[in-house]
Amino acid sequence: MKDSPFYDQIKFPGAAKRKGGIALSTAITSIKPLVEERGRFEQIGIFELERQKRIIMNFMTAIQEKYGKAWDRKDNVFIYASGFAGAMEFLHLRMIPYCSSKLSFTIETIKDSLNFNSDNLISHIPHPGVSHSIIT
Repeated sequence: MKDSPFYDQIKFPGAAKRKGGIALSTAITSIKPLVEERGRFEQIGIFELERQKRIIMNFMTAIQEKYGKAWDRKDNVFIYASGFAGAMEFLHLRMIPYCSSKLSFTIETIKDSLNFNSDNLISHIPHPGVSHSIIT
């Protein structure tokens, strides 16, 4: 979907290697607990896949909008597997209960609840020669 914050960021099996991006397996593993049968969404009465997809998109769009122009920078933690997985876990454990209590999963509701702005973004800092990176 071209309107997705992750358009061209999902890496498919067999694709050329590149820095950044999220492996398809990571995306599936991270999203599955939300959308599977008896998953987080069904637990709060959201059964339709289209609604589930819209909530995930609203969540990630809210983060993208908070990042503004910094979203496209290489130090954006959310374009890496660890950041994406962490975001989905935060959605699962914190954002779904919050939005459910507010009866709103809109981008605005989500953005209003996120406690960061362009002055304190979460960054991915690669370290040469080290197999992992530090998230600040």
